Amino acid sequence: MIRTKKKSIAMIVTLVFLLSIMMPMAAFAAPVKVSSAFSIVTDAANQTVGWARVTGDDEVVIAAGYTLYATVELSNGAEWNTVPTTTAMATVTGGTITATLVAANDTSAQFKFVNTGVDATAILFAFPSLDIASGTTGDVTATITLQALDGLNNQVWSQVGTAKIAAVGAGDFILLRHQILEAR
Repeated sequence: MIRTKKKSIAMIVTLVFLLSIMMPMAAFAAPVKVSSAFSIVTDAANQTVGWARVTGDDEVVIAAGYTLYATVELSNGAEWNTVPTTTAMATVTGGTITATLVAANDTSAQFKFVNTGVDATAILFAFPSLDIASGTTGDVTATITLQALDGLNNQVWSQVGTAKIAAVGAGDFILLRHQILEAR
């Protein structure tokens, strides 16, 4: 009985050790951060909006050998001025990436990023001009849904983030400039 327990524990320890050696650690690089910059717009056509950036918590967004699907959906009242037809709005930092526009319509676009080289560290979505529907108020957001697949097309992780890319407003806005002073 004691011998069986010891064998079981030894087998489990050996299995954990082997798996930790065989599995690439970047495969577990799931949590990502979505940051953004936004502009003040009006409810009219052809409005210039901000950008959204996806970065990994451990500085890996797309591990080598993995595929990432990214779907970008605009909030109610916003549409692409021109529906995306290429991957031009998505720029990847690092990695050897093959990017493909899978599908797009008036309010969303889906991209596929295949990494055949080193780990990729960030994706920047520089949004083209948007048409903002009359009567739209508040924030214009982009919901970014990410789904990572390993080399066998198994889902490794998925995450959804929302980025504020514009604020609909009118009137005068005051920009405050902050200055950092160094101690001498």
